[in-house]
Amino acid sequence: MQAETGLMSMTGTEAGEVVKIGPSIADISTGMYSSIGLLTALYHRERTGEGQYLDVAMFDAQFGIMNNWALSVLGSGEAPRPMGVGNPALAPYQTIATADGDYMLGCGNDGHWRRFCEAMGYQDLLADERFTTKDDRVAHRAPLIAAIEDSHPRPARRDAQGGRGARVAGQRSPAGAG
Repeated sequence: MQAETGLMSMTGTEAGEVVKIGPSIADISTGMYSSIGLLTALYHRERTGEGQYLDVAMFDAQFGIMNNWALSVLGSGEAPRPMGVGNPALAPYQTIATADGDYMLGCGNDGHWRRFCEAMGYQDLLADERFTTKDDRVAHRAPLIAAIEDSHPRPARRDAQGGRGARVAGQRSPAGAG
């Protein structure tokens, strides 16, 4: 199902190896959409006394969970490609190497980015015009990641990932390690 709907075209390594999402996402998403439909039908019955017919297809449910990628294709005309754990619309939004392992950094907006840089002492990255806005960071993804990983002393993962007592934790900037 994941291959047939195109979901697997976005999952995998940056080198292009396509992989299936681990959990049975087609079953899970179909069940979630079904429960929403059921609750809506019960609400309708309570208000009107009428029943409803529900039809939820696994194939259709897969498109529902690909919403932002589908809109990206419509807007850009470019098909999605595997990006590892990265996100085509956000940067940095991927694993980052530290002195003792990798952590997942997810700066979903300019505020997250600013708070992350302030917590880590990366004032030079805040001042760099290539990284001012979300769109700037996406356009300059490679130099951004290189700057975070290579241009600064690599912190310990516990400091970068936002764990208890870490510099990032108090800054409300999403990061974590798996």
